[in-house]
Amino acid sequence: MTSIEIKHGIIAGLVMVAIAGVAVLVGFLSGANMKRVEASYSITQAEVTHLRQSSSYAGDNRAVGDTFNRFRYDLDYVVNGTRYKIRKTGRWNLSQGLTNIYYNPDNPEQAYSEEQVLALSYHSWYWLAGIIGGLGFLVIIYVLYEWSRMLR
Repeated sequence: MTSIEIKHGIIAGLVMVAIAGVAVLVGFLSGANMKRVEASYSITQAEVTHLRQSSSYAGDNRAVGDTFNRFRYDLDYVVNGTRYKIRKTGRWNLSQGLTNIYYNPDNPEQAYSEEQVLALSYHSWYWLAGIIGGLGFLVIIYVLYEWSRMLR
């Protein structure tokens, strides 16, 4: 392994660790934002006016692979006599007609679905960070190991 390959390997590992750090930061900020929304936003009922479903398979073997459903829905809600409409995407099937939404009392057009606030989807950022960061550390360890073998 040449010194240039060693340098590039360590840089690649450090870049992966930096990307993992950014993913942790995004997850932390997303979680903090959703906790703030839950604590400070008002809750109202919204009516599901339009629902679209799409499915995808986790694998080529449909007998083994799981199906993941995504839903796109339009929500209508009323705050202080004014009707608002938002479009959201999620995994929850909101076909039952009504759902809770969290809206900003100062700006009722700014709203989050109950799924966005309570589903803890920001945890996926931590999983991503763990995978990328772990691979980055493995790259660094491998490069340093090969370098130490070269020095013997």
